[in-house]
Amino acid sequence: MNICYFGIYKKEYPRNRNILKGLELNGAKIIEVCDTTSGLIKFWYLFKKHWLIRKEYDLMIIGFAGQIIVPFAKLITRKPVVYDLHVSYYDSIVLERRQVKKGTIKAFYYYFLDWLACRLADRILLDTKEHVEYISRLLHAPKGKFIVVYTGINEDVFKPQKERKTDNDKFIISFHGYIQPLNGMDLVVRAMEKLKNENIELWIIGGGLEYGNIRKLAEKLKLKNIIFYGPMPYAELAPKISRADLGLGFFSQSKKIDRVIANKVYELMAMKIPVLTGTSIGTAEQFKHRTYLLLSERKC
Repeated sequence: MNICYFGIYKKEYPRNRNILKGLELNGAKIIEVCDTTSGLIKFWYLFKKHWLIRKEYDLMIIGFAGQIIVPFAKLITRKPVVYDLHVSYYDSIVLERRQVKKGTIKAFYYYFLDWLACRLADRILLDTKEHVEYISRLLHAPKGKFIVVYTGINEDVFKPQKERKTDNDKFIISFHGYIQPLNGMDLVVRAMEKLKNENIELWIIGGGLEYGNIRKLAEKLKLKNIIFYGPMPYAELAPKISRADLGLGFFSQSKKIDRVIANKVYELMAMKIPVLTGTSIGTAEQFKHRTYLLLSERKC
């Protein structure tokens, strides 16, 4: 099958990268049509690129994120359109992060983008069954449209390393990824305060919305058992976290945690690093407590 992978997606984002890799491994021929130019001009560029290959594919998949791309795609193609929703703007920006107040025009705009994309797409991809249940209710979308595609990992990068430990005799705990309220890193830092007299060290690798606040919290508590590394390229990330004795997932009390499985959970498990993450209905769809990983209550 020939597939047009279409939109304004970032190819390096794990969700897109893993879907592209999975399609190729299953024999699909991928034709990428992507443009990330700012402003409306990107639609013209996408139209021109698509026009050249419009007869060469059987199915179009719109990569994450692309709510604004779905209506445009339906205008320029008569082929089936599959949309990888992955994250709802309204759920993330309005309900979860509360960056926009409910009931405002802007909140309605985000809801409308989500609703219209789900209305127009022929099929919609999401990452867990629990997420499908939630989004279908939130956006009044037929459940029959949804297909569950678990995120998975890039096995070329995340795989067991030959040498895991160094001469450091400390028990190393690692967290890697984009730091946001969903992670619950404030709980992790406060847990490390209770462990400050133990031979344990936490590595926090990444940046993001909450990076500054988490670092300030660690400084306020005068914790010397936490090391901040900042963002790290994938080529350096895997060898670094391979030195950990334990890897962390998500721990906040956000309801969203129940609907998703953190990318890092897949990545750590692929590297054969023990994983500790918060209890989650979504995670339980794939992994059993004390069989594949350790699940903990999301509180400290």
